[in-house]
Amino acid sequence: MTKEIGAPPPRSRGSGTFFLDGLDEGLNNLPRLDQLLDEALEEVPEPDREKVRLRVTCRSARRPGRIEESLRTRWQPTS
Repeated sequence: MTKEIGAPPPRSRGSGTFFLDGLDEGLNNLPRLDQLLDEALEEVPEPDREKVRLRVTCRSARRPGRIEESLRTRWQPTS
C-alpha cells in the first residue's frame, strides 16, 4: 500500500491517522484515484486496519459512491 500512496512504511506497530484532503481535486488529475485508494486499502490486513483512522475530505457532489461504500465495508463508523 505504501508504494501507491507515496507514504513511508510505518516504523512501529502503533496506531495512526491518515488524512486525504481534497479527494475531489485529486480526481481532477487522476480520475482513477478512488479505485487506486480502494485497491491499496484492500491490501491492508484487518488487524492493521483496526489501528488506523482515515479521514477523507471531498466535495459531496464529487464524492464517488464507490469509495464511500468501500470505506464503510472496511471500517465501522465510530460514535
